[in-house]
Amino acid sequence: RVVVTLTNITSDIKQKAELKRLNNNLEHLVNKKTKELKDLNESLEERVKEEIEKNKEKDRVLFQQNKMIAMREMLNNIAHQWRQPLSAISTSASSILLKKDMKNLDDESIDFLCNHILDSSNFLSKTIEDFRTFFEKDEEKSNFSLKESLTNCVELLKKSFENNNINIVYEINEDITIFSSKSQFQQAILNLIKNSIEALMESKEEDKIIFITFSNSILNIYDNAKGIKKEIIEHIFEPYFTSKHKSQGKGLGLYMTKTILENNMDFKLDVKNTHFNYNNKEYFGANFTINFNK
Repeated sequence: RVVVTLTNITSDIKQKAELKRLNNNLEHLVNKKTKELKDLNESLEERVKEEIEKNKEKDRVLFQQNKMIAMREMLNNIAHQWRQPLSAISTSASSILLKKDMKNLDDESIDFLCNHILDSSNFLSKTIEDFRTFFEKDEEKSNFSLKESLTNCVELLKKSFENNNINIVYEINEDITIFSSKSQFQQAILNLIKNSIEALMESKEEDKIIFITFSNSILNIYDNAKGIKKEIIEHIFEPYFTSKHKSQGKGLGLYMTKTILENNMDFKLDVKNTHFNYNNKEYFGANFTINFNK
């Protein structure tokens, strides 16, 4: 006896064909989406590069704008510093001519007045040389002294301290060498000191003081101008933000300072309001800190 079993495989064949078709479609869809994602990723990378370049260009423009503002302020400062020596030169020269007309020009007078003219001329020469070297283009990095750079900044603002009765206190017991762009670093420091000067100009404090201290790889620049208002302190590093009237500032100084120190030099710039004591008296003011070890 023989038993024969017949199985209808038509359905299996159809299922396999359908599965193969679906698999091919899925593979095609995956390839298509993979290509779309790849194209999108390349497009995004290109757009990111473009935006980075745009931001870099924007920062370069803002840096130049801020530098021009600083140069204008320094020229005004130099003009103030030049008035006294120029007046001394003019007075000495007039005295020589007057004594000559009066037949009273002796050797002692000539020596004294000429030395006075030479001293004043040397002062003028040094001032303009300080200005030239301060703003010279030195985008290439080099080693320079922190203490020397701070001294340069203070010297350039010396007349502003005197005109506004502001004292500056150094507490830098050690010197360090920085490898970076000296010109950019000095411009950043100049902006921070100028910010303190402007705050103190509006302060009613009888003793107006700016402190510059350095310890544990942190540079502190702070004053006793009663600090920064809580509602604006978190915004002061934003571009074009300023608490001053539009005629007094464009809000670029602190933004560019942060950009220079953090993006170009890999330091960390922060600000906080702080209480401190000096000569047995308690003060309160804004403290800008630059952490060299980020």
